[in-house]
Amino acid sequence: MNTPVASVLVACLSLCGCTLTSQQPSGPERDPTADLDVPPGHIPGVGQCRIWIPGRAPGRQAPVRNCEGIEAEAPAGSWILSRSAENRRLVRVAYVHRSRAGEVVRTVLYEASTGRFLREETPRRRGNRIDRE
Repeated sequence: MNTPVASVLVACLSLCGCTLTSQQPSGPERDPTADLDVPPGHIPGVGQCRIWIPGRAPGRQAPVRNCEGIEAEAPAGSWILSRSAENRRLVRVAYVHRSRAGEVVRTVLYEASTGRFLREETPRRRGNRIDRE
């Protein structure tokens, strides 16, 4: 093989192996006190929800939808964004387990307009199950 052609081929192959991704970890690996990295225009409206896949471009995320049954449809490692009418300035993010779809492991509140971390919700017991406030 011609030396200049071989050099170009080796350079191309080495670049293919050096692809970097900037996917934020979800669940226990993600620092819940970090600000929310979701553009304000993609936060769902009051009474709505959205499944957010970290590392996926905002324009390629699932559409905003009704919240009913959304946990069961949330893939592993995703986030469930929601807003309630009780406090419009907050966005609630339920972090789904990294390897178990639909299993929420943490719920954190952020300021909807800025994505600023506010607090992590603590679970409370109701009968035999744990609910988030």
